[in-house]
Amino acid sequence: MKRLAVAALAVGVVIAPIAMPLATAHAAMAAARASRVGIVVVAGQSNAEGYESYAAGTGFGLATADRTVRLVDWGDYSTSHDSSAVALDTPQVLAVNGRQVFGPEVGIARYLWSHGHQDIAIAKVTKAGSALAAWRTGGQLLTELGYAVSRLKSWEKARGVTATVVGIVWMQGETDSLSATTATPYRAALASFLPRLRDAVHASSRTPIVLAETTIAPWVAFQDSISHDRCSPAPCASLLAWNRLVRDGQRAATKSVGRTFVVDSATYPRASIQIHLNARGELDLGKALGKALARRL
Repeated sequence: MKRLAVAALAVGVVIAPIAMPLATAHAAMAAARASRVGIVVVAGQSNAEGYESYAAGTGFGLATADRTVRLVDWGDYSTSHDSSAVALDTPQVLAVNGRQVFGPEVGIARYLWSHGHQDIAIAKVTKAGSALAAWRTGGQLLTELGYAVSRLKSWEKARGVTATVVGIVWMQGETDSLSATTATPYRAALASFLPRLRDAVHASSRTPIVLAETTIAPWVAFQDSISHDRCSPAPCASLLAWNRLVRDGQRAATKSVGRTFVVDSATYPRASIQIHLNARGELDLGKALGKALARRL
């Protein structure tokens, strides 16, 4: 811009011929951006849902992204927004207790919005306690996820916008850490599942998948602190060993499945008995997941 300014001052007649094409180009670029939306898929179990991230007192809904990014969701809610898109700050109310919650999608949207990716929408499908096997092809959860993406695309199309899936966030694995039966094959099962996840939402093999590396270690430590190694549903050492298998499988997926990346959730703050992220944890983890996505968009 400094070189353009110097040239304009030196040769006055250059100003109009340069300024007009630039303005036209900028307008065309803005129009092109307005006609396209990138869908970010968020899926998994309770920490993807935001099971204890109670929204009250967190400032949720105050950020520009909260009010403008659109959401289609389905989960353990009293009312799911699965028929048409709503603003991201529309309450997601848990059926079990009537509490308003949110998952990592808020932090993801805020980060992407503030770093220039403002033409985005969220398709979210979650199920608390769901093992990886529950997300099998043809099952309800993966089918609902495909529906959510299709409905969001249709909603955008009705207003003249083309929507495509540009990124996937997968946050699941705690349930599979509770048994050797599910933890041992998790590595191979996840590597097999992730391409099917892309297929279910009509994403290409180049669409980035960001895994939230899950952990039950804080919950095991909590149990140990009050029961002296009398953890449930298995001894504390067994739970930690199985959790390592799941985490190893999640990291291994970054090598066995193309365009797959991982963000560790272990350091983020948790609620009550330390199994679920609290609101701060969801926002901060979402920011980290958004940062990982932004590098690949």
